[in-house]
Amino acid sequence: MKVLMLSTVHGVHDHRIYYKEAVSLSKEHNVTVIAIDKSCNCGDVDNNCVLIRGFDGKISMKDHIPNCVMALASSLCYSTDVIHCHEPSSLFIGCIHKFLWGSKLVYDRHEYYQRLIGEKVKRLFKNNFMTKLAEKVESIAEKVMMVYADRIIVVDAEMSEQVRNDAIIHNYPEGLTWKLREGTNFGYVGIINHRKIPESVKIINELSKHIPEIKYKIAGMAFDRSDLPEDNNNVHYHGVIPHNTIQEFLADTSFGFCLYDKKPRYETARSTKTFEYIMSGIPVIASRTAGNQFIENNGYGILIDPDNIGESVKAILEAIPKCAEYSLNCKKAKFGWEEEKLLKLYEGLE
Repeated sequence: MKVLMLSTVHGVHDHRIYYKEAVSLSKEHNVTVIAIDKSCNCGDVDNNCVLIRGFDGKISMKDHIPNCVMALASSLCYSTDVIHCHEPSSLFIGCIHKFLWGSKLVYDRHEYYQRLIGEKVKRLFKNNFMTKLAEKVESIAEKVMMVYADRIIVVDAEMSEQVRNDAIIHNYPEGLTWKLREGTNFGYVGIINHRKIPESVKIINELSKHIPEIKYKIAGMAFDRSDLPEDNNNVHYHGVIPHNTIQEFLADTSFGFCLYDKKPRYETARSTKTFEYIMSGIPVIASRTAGNQFIENNGYGILIDPDNIGESVKAILEAIPKCAEYSLNCKKAKFGWEEEKLLKLYEGLE
C-alpha cells in the first residue's frame, strides 16, 4: 500500500514518525513522510526506502496555521491508500483526504493535546475560563474527527482510557545496546527548551564544588536560545547532532538527565528519553512525577525536584556511588519498539 505519514507539528526526522513508524512500515509498504523541514531534499527516497517531502515551516504556535496550509497543499499532491496523521490539525487534513480520495485514515495520538493547548492558551491569555474553553473545544473537535478514523493508535494506558483506540503502541526506543555505566559523566540529548537545562547546569556547577572532574555534555535543538547553556570547565553544549550518532555521544555517560517543567501534561507522561537511557544502561535522573515513579521503584535511577538545587545536589551525591547498581537494574528492563503491533494494525487496512 501507499502510506502517507503527515505531521503539521513535528519534523520529518521525528524519532517516532520517521525512525520508528516510517522505517518499520517501509519494510512492507511504500512510505512518504510530509512534515516540517527547511533543509530536506524534497522528493528524495532515502536509504530506508522512505520518500521525504518537507515543507518550510516553523515549530511554533504562531506559525501553526501556515504550517497546516503548507501541509495540506503538499499532501494533496499525493494519491495515497492510507494517510497516517499525528495531531488534531493533521487529522483534519486526513479527513479531507478521506472524503476526496477515499484514503484509509490512521490517527496516531501520542501527545496529550488537550493539556498542551490549555497550557499555551493560559500563557497567552492568563485566564482560566479561556483555558477551560480551549481545552473543551479541542477535545470535542478531536473526538468528532476521530469518528472518521479507520484505526486509532495511542501511546500509553492512560490515553487508552481517554479515547477509543485499536492499539497501544508505546514510544519505546529501538536499536540501543546496554552498557555498564560508572563514573561522574552526565549527559542529555534532546529538545533544549522546557527541559530544565538551566537548572541541570546549576546542579552540575554545584556538584563540581564536591567533584571537580565532573562533566556534563548537552546536545539538541533549541527553539528559544535563552535556554542554551554557557560552556565552562564542567559543562559543554555540542549543538544539534545526527540521530545515528546519539549512542556514540552518550558512550561515556554515567547518568542521563530527563527533567521537565512543572506542567499538568508532564505529571503522568513517560518520556521516550527515559527509555533510551534505560535501554543503554544509563541511570536516569528525572523529575519527580507520578509518571516517573517506575524509575525509582525499579532502581533505574533517582527522582529529583530540579527547582530545589540543594536537595538535588544532595540526592545525586548519594546516587553516584550506586551508578553501576542502577545500570545493572537497567539491564533487566524489557522495553523495545513494538514494530509487530504497527504492522499487524496495517494488515487490517488492506
